[in-house]
Amino acid sequence: MSEYKGKTAFITGAANGVGLGMAIAFAKEGINVIMSDIRKADLDKSAEEVKKYNKNVYTIAVDVSDRKAMKEVANEAEKAFGKIHILCNNAGINLFGPLDEATFDDWDWMFNVCFWGQVNGIVHFLPKIKAHGEGGHVVNTSSMAAFVTSHGTGIHSSIKAAIRGMSETLWYNLAPQNIWVSIVCPGFVNSKIGKTEELRPDRFKNSGYNTGEGKYLDMEDPDKFPGMSPLEVGERILKGMKNRDLFIFTHAEMKEEMKENFDWILSYFPDEEINQKRKAFENKRRKANVEDRVKYDNRGKIIHRP
Repeated sequence: MSEYKGKTAFITGAANGVGLGMAIAFAKEGINVIMSDIRKADLDKSAEEVKKYNKNVYTIAVDVSDRKAMKEVANEAEKAFGKIHILCNNAGINLFGPLDEATFDDWDWMFNVCFWGQVNGIVHFLPKIKAHGEGGHVVNTSSMAAFVTSHGTGIHSSIKAAIRGMSETLWYNLAPQNIWVSIVCPGFVNSKIGKTEELRPDRFKNSGYNTGEGKYLDMEDPDKFPGMSPLEVGERILKGMKNRDLFIFTHAEMKEEMKENFDWILSYFPDEEINQKRKAFENKRRKANVEDRVKYDNRGKIIHRP
């Protein structure tokens, strides 16, 4: 699918940040936008902003970690404007702190929203995209934290790396069906993610960190926090979708650090003679991947020459 005008997108975490940026960019493109978020008041307010560019905007308040609710939402979303072509699994929360101090509640809450929320979207929406046979696009929000870890990003990096692995595999599965997958990997964006603790349910209240004044970070104000604007991220995502990019990187200033990280990782491989029998076995799996990259990915044609 290369023409998005008139198609319908379902976006989670659309009340602010990357989700809102996508909603505005899509609306400007003439895409029908279904915005969902757990913050209903913020969602309704943001929807009015999106409607300035396209009146075809529909809102649904939902907790993406609620599997049953997401099934109902998928049915409601399909009724709003008809066929769903674009699924944007974007909703997310974040906690910064030493991984060795995290509790089960910290782990469970983060994974339920950020990882299982995306799985819920895929399981409930993907069959609807497949059913109409017109192609589509799945956009999963990961993070640079999937590639570049740091002292306080433990749970966040774990989840985003899992999303990366899930999404890359999904790309191989869906590309032959004319359904494309993009993994969005932004750096810091001006959003409410620094106020994640406002949303913590009572059943996950036992936290190993994020207590006291330091648990709230004002990341919305660009004058206080040097993040990228949500709209700029949204526009970059739309451009990447049109290019059928598997990875959508938004923050060019982090490329050097990523290369440094990969070089560091590669330095751990043993410097020894290659076992040709093992290599031949691995190449059977690798061959299928390379063939798909060359066939379906423009960059694959450059990187892997048949």
